[in-house]
Amino acid sequence: MTFSMRHLRHNVSRVSLARLLYAAAQCCGRLLHLDKVIDRNLLSCSSELKWLFDIVKVDKMTDFSHLEGQIRECFGRVVYTHKTHEKMADNCATTLRRFKITQIWVSGLTASGAVIAVFFDPVGVKGATAFLSLLTLLISGYMKGFDPGGTAQKHRDAAASIWPIRESYLSLITDLRMNHISYEDAIKRRDELQAKLATIYKAAPQTDSKAYLSAQKALKDNEEYTFSDSEIDCFLPTTLRKDA
Repeated sequence: MTFSMRHLRHNVSRVSLARLLYAAAQCCGRLLHLDKVIDRNLLSCSSELKWLFDIVKVDKMTDFSHLEGQIRECFGRVVYTHKTHEKMADNCATTLRRFKITQIWVSGLTASGAVIAVFFDPVGVKGATAFLSLLTLLISGYMKGFDPGGTAQKHRDAAASIWPIRESYLSLITDLRMNHISYEDAIKRRDELQAKLATIYKAAPQTDSKAYLSAQKALKDNEEYTFSDSEIDCFLPTTLRKDA
């Protein structure tokens, strides 16, 4: 079916016409992926089509820019969430260790007080022993009810589940920068990663502001997620180093 290009220019906006022709060319198999070079033979068929595909390319580059911006933001949030769960696990482990040490000391004092009360029978020692026994009971009840050790393991499991998602976001950003993935495939991968994250977050334990501040300090000040070229080269053989 033939039509007048001049007539369409007057009735359809240039951007809409460009998208229409671009979609039609895709259906005919005349174009490659959106992120690749447009078929030169198609462009050479008519010089009037060149301005249309220039508009399409600019429009798609803008779309890619918006998509990359969103994925970068998601990547940043995942990095912080991963590190926050690691810090929560560390905090819970520290709490468990402190309570364990306190429990050992209190139990030792309680046993000592019981021995002294048996042989010497002072009233003060009996009172102290009773108080220490009550304190031991409270510590045991707290550790059983809140279970900082089990909570620490849950946060470690959550961080371990988030880690491959974090690396997948990094790979996706790299593919976008290398023009190694189409616009539709990038959207599909983004949606898949978001669905996986939703499942992980639903089962993950809650974090607190203390852990988030610790993660922020670790990432921004201590640069725990950042490596210099020289640091990476230390783990590589000489032939694979950056300056090799």
